[in-house]
Amino acid sequence: MSWRNIRPSSLALRWWVVFLASVSGALLAYTYGLRVTPVYEAKAVILVDTPEGGQPETAAAEMPTYAELANSTPLLRAVLDKLRLPLTPRELQPNVRGEADTSTRLLTIRARSEDPAVAGAIANTLAGELIRRVAVAVPRADGGSQLKAAPRLSILQPASGGALIRPRHSLIVAFGALAGLFGGLAVAVVTSSAHRTVRREDELARLAPIPVLGSVNGGLLPPTGGPMLVAGDSAAETYRRLSARILSAHGERAPRSLLVVGASGNEGSATVASKLALALTGATGSVVLTDLASDRPIASVFGIGEKPSGASAKRSSPLRYGSLTLDRFALRTGPPLVLGFPRGRYGWSGGLDDARAVLALLLADADFVVVHAESLGSSPAPLVWARILDAAVLVVRPARTTRESVVSAVEALGLAGTNVVGSVLHRGPGPTRA
Repeated sequence: MSWRNIRPSSLALRWWVVFLASVSGALLAYTYGLRVTPVYEAKAVILVDTPEGGQPETAAAEMPTYAELANSTPLLRAVLDKLRLPLTPRELQPNVRGEADTSTRLLTIRARSEDPAVAGAIANTLAGELIRRVAVAVPRADGGSQLKAAPRLSILQPASGGALIRPRHSLIVAFGALAGLFGGLAVAVVTSSAHRTVRREDELARLAPIPVLGSVNGGLLPPTGGPMLVAGDSAAETYRRLSARILSAHGERAPRSLLVVGASGNEGSATVASKLALALTGATGSVVLTDLASDRPIASVFGIGEKPSGASAKRSSPLRYGSLTLDRFALRTGPPLVLGFPRGRYGWSGGLDDARAVLALLLADADFVVVHAESLGSSPAPLVWARILDAAVLVVRPARTTRESVVSAVEALGLAGTNVVGSVLHRGPGPTRA
């Protein structure tokens, strides 16, 4: 059964995951809200009127001062003394505030408490204390006393009890459902991505009509590549078996050239090509490993830098054809393997005729040619070489290479007339993006 046939059912399953995650988030948030200590807020509204013989602007100008006065320590201490509350002015201060609206000349005193009755008592008592403090007596000229011409304050709406402001269960449930929704979507995306990638050999075998040659492991090579071929090395034996299958899968005539390419990015195809080339030297003789990728991942695998020679390889005479130059390096020790890199910043830039000519020159000096290229979607070079090489191997990284990229790569190689001998699952770390 193809992966396309199971997409609707898996999509429906992912939607159920999203729905259940949203419901679970809402229930958890509601449970949390039940454990939160409730807080109530009461408010008393004071009307600030124009003083006798005064201007309306006087009342409006004084209102911000009255709002700040409502939160002052002397008023709060007086309120606590009257109500006999076991608090200090500093503890009460964060739960009391005054709000002034100069356009309506209304002053609102708000008080919060875990008890709605206490919140209402604090708001009403504080409003009364504020009104009393505003009316201040001043001496008269004849030695008597009179009230200062201050704005007249009166309670327009006393506090009748506190309204619940925290927790707001509806808001908590809504945020919980939203968090669950995002969590469910994240799980759905992860599971969808996991389902879209190839994970096992049997999954890979069902995707395309090409054999699965096996699974290989391993990361960077030793400096010379020689120790990899020591008898008893499991990685070496795996690549020996892989090379034998490739040589026998071409029919009566054994292939002399091979393309190793990844289905998409970062499949570790450079590591597979390197180890496979080393294994082929034991079965075919001298091998040339040519890297067409622009960032030269094969050079990184063998530790070849910008210098003319390195610890593992030495520069040999370049191969030239027209404007194309192929820099070549020979391993200092180990099997007869030569590495080739197109000179230039962007890797291979030639056409089909150039590729044929360069391949003929390479085969004139070697028994077998392995060509590594960037993934099929990164450059046209793989398809150019795919048309002239004897065989091709597609490298797939489990849990990373998508099923769509495998199908597209096999179709593209088929249109190029390539003999795709099979695919390889590379489970080890790859040092390149190719």
